[in-house]
Amino acid sequence: MNLKDIFYHKNFQWTCFNHCSIWHFSELSAVKEHDKKVTKEAQQAQEDVSISYCPWHSCSDAFKVVFLCLNFWYNYSQLRTALSEAQKNASLLAEYHDLYELQRKRLETSVHLLTEERELWSNAAYSLALKVC
Repeated sequence: MNLKDIFYHKNFQWTCFNHCSIWHFSELSAVKEHDKKVTKEAQQAQEDVSISYCPWHSCSDAFKVVFLCLNFWYNYSQLRTALSEAQKNASLLAEYHDLYELQRKRLETSVHLLTEERELWSNAAYSLALKVC
C-alpha cells in the first residue's frame, strides 16, 4: 500500500466517521426533544390532577368524606353492573359452546354414516363388476 492509498483510506474512514457522528448527533437531538416533550406532558398532567383536587383543600373533612363515599358507591355500582354483564356473557358463551359441541357431534355422525354408505356402494359395485367379468 503506498502513501496515496493510505491517505485515501484514512480520509475515507474519517469521512464515514464524520457522517456517522452527524447522524448520531441528530438522532440524539431528536430523542432529547422527544424526552423533553414527554416530560412536559407528564408535568402538565400532574398539574392538571393537582389542580382538579385543589378545591378540596378548602372544604371541610366531612364534605370530603361524603364525596368519597358517593364516589365509592358510584364506582361500586358500576363494577357490579360490569360484573353481571360479564357473567351473562360467560353463560351465553357456555351455551354457544354447548351448541357447537352438539353440532360437531351431529356432523361427525353424519360423516360416519356417509363413509359407511360409500363403503357399501363401493363393495356392491366391486362385487357386481366381478360377476359381470
